[in-house]
Formats: sequence, C-alpha cells, structure tokens
Amino acid sequence: MNRRRMPILLPLLLALALALAGVASGGAPAAYGASGPSSWRCDARTLGLDKVVVQLAPVDKKERFSDGHRIASQPDPRGRWVPVVLVHGWTSRATHPEANGVHGAFSAPIDLSPSKFTHANGGHTLVGQIQDVPGAAVFTYDYHPYSGRWVTDAHLGPGLGKVIDCLAKASGEKVIVVGHSMGGLVARYAASAPGPGVPRTAARSSAPSSPSALPTPDRSSRPSSRA
Repeated sequence: MNRRRMPILLPLLLALALALAGVASGGAPAAYGASGPSSWRCDARTLGLDKVVVQLAPVDKKERFSDGHRIASQPDPRGRWVPVVLVHGWTSRATHPEANGVHGAFSAPIDLSPSKFTHANGGHTLVGQIQDVPGAAVFTYDYHPYSGRWVTDAHLGPGLGKVIDCLAKASGEKVIVVGHSMGGLVARYAASAPGPGVPRTAARSSAPSSPSALPTPDRSSRPSSRA
C-alpha cells in the first residue's frame, strides 16, 4: 500500500475525532505540564521491551495543513489526554518522523487526491492529523527489529499489551490503537490477550473494544480472531 495515498483513512480519522469528542465533558483546558503524556514513563526501557521503540511522537511545528494552519496539539476540553498508539506493518517502521534515516509508515505526507493518477500533497502526515485532534496523545510502537517473528512474540502482541496497560493507567483513559497490515494483527492480539495475572478467558480491560486495523488479514490467525 502506498504510504502517500491513504484515502481509506478519512473515515477512520472522522471516527477517531468523534471518539475523542465523545469523552469530552467540558471544563477549562489544562497546560501540557508535568502531568502530561511526556511524564507517563511507558517507554520500552521501563517496560523491558529490549530494542522496541515506544515513542511519544514529537509535534512538528513546521508541518502545515492544506489551509495553512499548523498542528495545534492541546488537551481536550476536560484538560485531559487520550493515548493513540500507531503500530506499523511487517518490516516497516513507525518511529516519527524517521528511524535510522527511514521514514515511519505514518510519517509521509497524506495524498489528498481522489484519483490514483494524480497527486495532491496535503502538507501534513497521518501523525500530524491525529495530533491536531484536541486531546490526542500520539504514540508509535516500533517493533522493526522483531518483524520476522509472529504476533505471540514477547516484543509484538504481549509487548504492545504492556504499553496499552501502562498508558491506560497513566492517562486514566481507554487507549486507541491503530494498526497497519501486520500491525493490525499485533493490535488485535494485544487487545484480546489478558494482562498479567488475569485468566486467559478474559480480555484486556484497558484495551479498546475494537482496535482499528488498516488493510489487515482477517482470517489468517486464530489469535487475531479472538479480538
């Protein structure tokens, strides 16, 4: 799938905006401050995930939308932040804007053209578009060093599950997970597998009820079918 052309994302972004707006109940916005997403300590080192990279995606103030405005990263009307985790596909990367000179799967400018024969650079990335939604704290889960392993590997599904649990506890919010291709399978496994000390018949309580998966196999694995 061409990373610069993602028309399928428009309904997803609308749903994401509605989900974030739906949890807002009014009140004065709070400053990013010491209690914001950067203080949540849900990084790979803290969680023991070895070479996985868990990153609070930096806000690129130079990134502009087609109407000229820049990313306005800010808390929702309650003064709170909702974690959004982006998970890349097989052999790809997610770290924003790049890792070792390779652009992340969600870091290319979005192509706003309705035709596959033309190109219209919207001037902003998927990461930037989500960051512009009030209350969205965008994280990337980059498991590239372990791409050749299956979703049951400790650095894939279970590892993402640790991040979901950590972000849910730190933010006090449900975690929104968006996976592309194999990242969708990783997200589904993480959502369906229980946390530590929880019976395997139970789903992860902090996970979203239905993680969003962009072009992802639906019937290629038993773990994915449990989500």
